[in-house]
Amino acid sequence: MPVDISLARVFHIVAFVMMAAPMYMLIVVNERARMGPPDAKMDRYMENIITRNSIRCFIFQGTVLGSGLILVWLLDYGMGAVASNWVILSKLVGTLLLVALLSYVHFYLQPQINRMVDGLASGNPPPPELPALRRRRKRLSATCLFILLSMVVLGLRLSQGLEDWLTILLVGLAAIFAWRVYSSLVRLGWV
Repeated sequence: MPVDISLARVFHIVAFVMMAAPMYMLIVVNERARMGPPDAKMDRYMENIITRNSIRCFIFQGTVLGSGLILVWLLDYGMGAVASNWVILSKLVGTLLLVALLSYVHFYLQPQINRMVDGLASGNPPPPELPALRRRRKRLSATCLFILLSMVVLGLRLSQGLEDWLTILLVGLAAIFAWRVYSSLVRLGWV
């Protein structure tokens, strides 16, 4: 395999690995929920992690998009494959959907949550909207995790020629895993 294709694949795969943030943000949020009522210092710490992670995710998403398009070109699929190959098109749509969902969280939800958490530091009681905004963010994070895992499965289908039934099975398992991470602490990982 030529070096340029290998390098593009490495960047593509590593960027996908780095986008595991939705899973870890769900774990952070689930752990925080176990701690009880809002606490100004703890909540600020958690929200800082989540807020700052968005920028990293935008960079990784850009890397996935760029390296994916480079791979389409280097592997001689032709740029027309973006429209004619349903797997490549699905991966492109998935990436754009991840960017859109992250943009919604980063530019709309997170600033509202941050303002409310900043109010906790002043000794104010938590606004009643805070839990609802956090639940919405958590659902979106689980959705992003599912999309991300599905895109990995589609990448395997494209590079390894997975059968239809195996692709469907793995996407189903991705949905189950995303739901599990959303609804539990996943203390034992896959188990």
